[in-house]
Amino acid sequence: MELRERLTGVRVTEELLRDGAYQLGHVPEEPAEEWTSIVIDITDAHGERFYL
Repeated sequence: MELRERLTGVRVTEELLRDGAYQLGHVPEEPAEEWTSIVIDITDAHGERFYL
């Protein structure tokens, strides 16, 4: 079992990569305003969400 599969519980296959839905975002060169914090929203392979 590969590390990515052990960490996420998802086996990465050619079909998964080909047919997967990807979300992208744009990061501007300069922030719009000063940042005071950042929130990272993560959903694991089992659908559980947590925030950092």
